[in-house]
Amino acid sequence: MTETYTPVQTELSRLKRKLEREIRARQEAEKLLEEKSAKLFDLNQQLAAEASRASQLIQAVESASDGVAITDAEGRFTYMNRAHAVMFGYRSEDLTGQHWSSLYSAEELRRFDRLIMPELERFGFWRGETVGLSKHGQHILQEIVLTQLETGGLICATRDITLRHRAQMKARELEQRLVKAEQEAALFTLGNAVAHDFNNLIGVISGYAMLIQHDVSEDSEAHGFAERIAQAAEQATGVIRSLEVERTNDTQSLSHVNLTTLSQTGLTIAEAIRPPAISINANIPEAAVVWANEVVISRCLLNITKNAFDAMGSSGELSFSIVREPSEVFSTPAAYLSLGEAEDQYEWIIEISDTGPGMSQDKLNRIFDPFFTSKSRFKGSGLGLLSLISLVESQCAFIEVSSHEGQGTQFRLNIKKAAKAAFSPINEQGPARSDTHDKTRHILIIDDTGQQDESLNQAVEALDYTYETLDDPALALDLLEGTDYSADIILANLDRPGHSHAEMARQLRTTRPDLPLILCTQSQQAFNCSADFSAIVYKPIEIASLRETLKNIMTDSEMT
Repeated sequence: MTETYTPVQTELSRLKRKLEREIRARQEAEKLLEEKSAKLFDLNQQLAAEASRASQLIQAVESASDGVAITDAEGRFTYMNRAHAVMFGYRSEDLTGQHWSSLYSAEELRRFDRLIMPELERFGFWRGETVGLSKHGQHILQEIVLTQLETGGLICATRDITLRHRAQMKARELEQRLVKAEQEAALFTLGNAVAHDFNNLIGVISGYAMLIQHDVSEDSEAHGFAERIAQAAEQATGVIRSLEVERTNDTQSLSHVNLTTLSQTGLTIAEAIRPPAISINANIPEAAVVWANEVVISRCLLNITKNAFDAMGSSGELSFSIVREPSEVFSTPAAYLSLGEAEDQYEWIIEISDTGPGMSQDKLNRIFDPFFTSKSRFKGSGLGLLSLISLVESQCAFIEVSSHEGQGTQFRLNIKKAAKAAFSPINEQGPARSDTHDKTRHILIIDDTGQQDESLNQAVEALDYTYETLDDPALALDLLEGTDYSADIILANLDRPGHSHAEMARQLRTTRPDLPLILCTQSQQAFNCSADFSAIVYKPIEIASLRETLKNIMTDSEMT
């Protein structure tokens, strides 16, 4: 039997089926929502973690000491951390949107176009050093890393290495100064090693020249020859003496120097060593007195002249003049170098110029470096012009050098006024107190030089003194300790390297405080211990000066 539904029942059945479908749909939607909510929660957690990491990364980049910047494809900054902006003197917001080229000079941008950008486009990466330009126009040395992005933009990581570069430059400068100091130390060590023997040989030459002058007539040709030998020996003594001590000691002793006499003697030597086809044109005033170190000036004139001869070769002209005002103004295109400080206290100017090949600025800048020379291997040592540094260090001169390539070189030595009281060395005594002396006076000569004794002995003998010579200071001390040994003066000829004049004087005075003690030496170091001696006689010995010194000592001894 078929069941019959009323319309109401039919509608209820339809609604029931619909409700069931909606319930199932709702349950599926709720399940899907739960799944989506769980997934969304997970994604939110991931996003939060990534945001935290991004925040930390941004914080790290912002607090980094190195600069970081990002540009778009057109080269404009889209991001820049504080370090990058501060490096150039800006705030980050000042540079955002600006083109990166605004931080570099035109010259550096040309380098980017020529070298850096082509390599970056080729490899997508570039590392090196560049020079940026700060907001205030200062140059900033950068160590920089550039990375190209897929979008066409750039990531720039940079570090300011200006201070590091300065430290490196200072370290290199200190290293160069150390090397130079070691070279100079080696130079003066070498000088000390050879100066002693040369001093003795020159002393012998000078001593015999003085003896010849003493024994022959002043009008004779032999007397003139002997005088020239003595003058040359005196110049050589000054040069050797400068090798014997450190340069600081070499320039301590200043006195009135007669440039006229000194230059005439120097030109005499120059005439002897000049090549035949080189002429010398001299202009020397009748009197020119300055306050300086005579030995150092002698070395300067000799070395400049010798270098000029070598530069000119077989022919040319050397001009030598002593003037109060420069003969010409140094022209700007010429290479130029100066030593010392220009002042208003310079009275006389020594100008020495040659017609040689001249020098470039680079070569001129190195002429005072130890061991630098432009001469051939067997012709130059690179040491000669160090004497000009000594002259400047004595604070009595200002030196200028000008050179035209192909036209020659000029040295200009501006020497200070002779405004101070001259130091009167002991071997330049005043008028004699008496023309006679007791010929029975006895002199004990202590000579540790090995070769000087014969000429020194004959110089003493020529003055009619009796004498005895001992070549060992220790033997002399033993002899003086004896009560039966009689002497009136001790003449100590002490020039052995490494021995202290002051210590020897102390030992002699302790042994025989009653005897006057005269030091005979070539060393300028003796000037610092002059109070330890009754007198100091510098070699080469002049018989007249030795006579005056002995007479004065004898007179003082009699008065006491």
